[in-house]
Amino acid sequence: MSVAANPLCILIAPDSFKGTYSAQFAAQEIARGVKNAARDAALMIEVDICPLADGGEGTLEVIAQAIGADIQDFEVLDLLGRPTTAHCATWINSDGTCTILVESAQVIGLPRIPVEKRHPLQLSTFALGELVRSIDVSACRLFVLALGGSATVDGGIGMAAALGVQFLDATGHALANPCAEEVKHITRIVPARLQTPEIVALCDVDNPLLGPNGAAAIFGPQKGATPEDVIEIEANLNHLLRVCQRSHLAVDAAAAGAGAAGGLGFGCATFLGARCVSGSAYVMDLVGVADRLDRADLVITGERRLDAQSSLGKITGQVARASGNQGLPVLVVCGSASPDPHSTRKHLAGVGISIAHIETLDAHHGDIAQAAARAVSDFLC
Repeated sequence: MSVAANPLCILIAPDSFKGTYSAQFAAQEIARGVKNAARDAALMIEVDICPLADGGEGTLEVIAQAIGADIQDFEVLDLLGRPTTAHCATWINSDGTCTILVESAQVIGLPRIPVEKRHPLQLSTFALGELVRSIDVSACRLFVLALGGSATVDGGIGMAAALGVQFLDATGHALANPCAEEVKHITRIVPARLQTPEIVALCDVDNPLLGPNGAAAIFGPQKGATPEDVIEIEANLNHLLRVCQRSHLAVDAAAAGAGAAGGLGFGCATFLGARCVSGSAYVMDLVGVADRLDRADLVITGERRLDAQSSLGKITGQVARASGNQGLPVLVVCGSASPDPHSTRKHLAGVGISIAHIETLDAHHGDIAQAAARAVSDFLC
């Protein structure tokens, strides 16, 4: 690559390195490495730091910092019944209306669960419903739920039960705080009369509820499910779908995002009437990524693990696709690439996502800044 006379504008737009680094920290460290590489190459650059999120862990923080949202704290219980402080972000839109955003990972997120307690069949989204119930939404036009990163696979029944939806067993009794393994006991569903504004559910993936690309098969093992658990979760979610249909609820198990957060996308749409959208696309639009791409010459994105799922609504894939549509080269800094950088690049290219270079932290046991410096140096050579 030839060195331009004008400064090279580099857009740095990573997701969080989930469970390790926030998107803000990753972006700052990538910027530090880029500046070091530019200095060594005597290259003039401008850096545009743009942390992003996909609807999972860190979404609220990214949005709040980007647009200056107000933060309100709530003392609630998490999915293990432990006291915790959760937050909601509130901002005023250009038309004067109000939006409130809640991040489900704050109370039902996988990082909250010690590895030895990751038994998804025994966990519930009830804590999320209690958090939602504690927020005054009477003055807002839009209520946004960021769904990703959950430890749960209950199809959203726990959340819905906390908000008044009744899940009746064969004796006609309502399950008070149903967890995933109790889905099979549900015989009828009585919807609640919810007084809510428009609800948007931000999905970090576009997987359907069921099947080989569904919530159980793809995400169950990540949440601690054994192969036997995966079979049971799939059967339970199939049962939930059939009961919803018998209860005359509008359902779409094949909708993009229905399988997000262990079927929470399906639950939000079915029990709350939510509109499921891509979390990545929503955040990117809110922070003005399209305009920032117009000013960029090079884009660097990243996440903890780059793999085939990165093309299914994840930030890295979304940023790379949008950049490629504008003819911009994309570098990726990630913790690891599965199965390996070359194979991952080839797979992503096959689904229309072009990446010029992948640099992994595990390749040299270095930090993010060092990996970013290597990526830029290799690209400039």
